[in-house]
Amino acid sequence: MNRYVINLGTIKKGGGQSVALNFLSSFKSLNFIDEFSFIVPKNSDVKTFCIKNNLAIFYTVSQNPILRILQELVPLSFMFNRYNIKAVYTYFGFGLFITSIKQVIGSADSNLFYPKLDFWSEYSGLAKLKKKIIDNYRILGLRIAHAVIFENEALKIRATEIYKLKNTFYVPPSIKMDAELTDEIKIERKKKEKIKLLFLCGWQLHKNILLIPKLAHEIKKNGLSYEILFTSYYDESNISLKFQKLVEKYGVAKYIKLIGPVKKSNLPELYNCVDAVMLLSKLESFSNNIIEAWYFKKPLFVTNSDWALSICGEAAFYVERDDACNILESVRNVINNKTKSKYYLDHAKSNLENFPSIKQKTIKEINILRSL
Repeated sequence: MNRYVINLGTIKKGGGQSVALNFLSSFKSLNFIDEFSFIVPKNSDVKTFCIKNNLAIFYTVSQNPILRILQELVPLSFMFNRYNIKAVYTYFGFGLFITSIKQVIGSADSNLFYPKLDFWSEYSGLAKLKKKIIDNYRILGLRIAHAVIFENEALKIRATEIYKLKNTFYVPPSIKMDAELTDEIKIERKKKEKIKLLFLCGWQLHKNILLIPKLAHEIKKNGLSYEILFTSYYDESNISLKFQKLVEKYGVAKYIKLIGPVKKSNLPELYNCVDAVMLLSKLESFSNNIIEAWYFKKPLFVTNSDWALSICGEAAFYVERDDACNILESVRNVINNKTKSKYYLDHAKSNLENFPSIKQKTIKEINILRSL
């Protein structure tokens, strides 16, 4: 009998979907599968996976967030009571259910726990207002939830202090490398090849992508044979247009190469050709960039902040995210420095060993749900 519901209705695409699919894949080997059913988004890979693997679907919700919330308020709330559901685990975000059953939620919205930081400073007008409304909705979810699971211990501590949350848990993110990624990558680079810095992200302002043209300008000024790889393509979005104007302003087009989104199967090839990974986010709960940099043995340059220190410890090089000169100087000090590289790689390997497998992580999450 299905006594618990896993709510994946808020997950539609991107990294969240990959994590959700990893979570679902672990269910096939666990002996409590019959106790659970799933809320899934319509026309999604998550729903397709459940159907193909005979995982019970409790309800299919719309990918439109407004329609989904209406479905949570009425039919889902009614169905929870009718079928005597014990508890629900909303994997990311929360469900607005009008019911007495207990809800566990996973929170990865790091900006909610730094209220003094203007996380949306790059936005204005209606765009910024929309972001603020969504943030307040998510804060409501934190207050309503019976328990909250974090993947970053620093955020768990901050959330407990700021919102006075009673039941908070820390479950580290799991590591999953596909079979084709398990072989050690051997680096055979040409001596005169350019030093390549990787920004593995899209048009996301909080990743500090508008600093890329300024960083390229510093490379140009210093006459360095460096190149920045950015995993996106130009489009008609405001961010992309602003980026293009900065590239033209500094005259640095030849120092920046837009390579577009990269499939997971192509990650080994990508990491094989780069010399450093840049993660200059304002805030992160976690990032696959970190795990991948460690796994592929590439120096990781990350924002000098407590969220990063909490995750990386000694396995990162910390920089001032808005200072292109500081970033470039740090990169130059690390590249080809064998002593620093070995120190970094030793700590990266140690950190990787501390992360749970997908199965271990899933069992921890399910045990939290059952404990209610």
